Amino acid sequence: MAEFSDYYLQPIATSLPHVLKDTADFLYQLHKFNCTYQGDFNDLILASWDLVAMFPSIDNEMDLKACEDLLNARESLFPSTECILEPTKITLENNMSYFNHVAYVQKNGAAMAP
Repeated sequence: MAEFSDYYLQPIATSLPHVLKDTADFLYQLHKFNCTYQGDFNDLILASWDLVAMFPSIDNEMDLKACEDLLNARESLFPSTECILEPTKITLENNMSYFNHVAYVQKNGAAMAP
């Protein structure tokens, strides 16, 4: 189910105008901005956040709503939004990992791997 959802959500996610892939990409985007910005740097506000911990703190309902909005905005609505959202919801609610021979289910926040 995770692979099915990913197949349809991945192209949407990568087409968004503001996507950070990793730390190196973030640093590259900052460098590119600094080289091309034409305005006054005194008007800018510097902000930072912890990208490593961002995903587990996003509520699953917020995730699903964002996915629903993006899926409904597709040019082709096949497969249906509900057909993609249902396995996505199941994947978010049943994300399991194993550590030291013990199985854990992630209860809160978006799963990192799936």
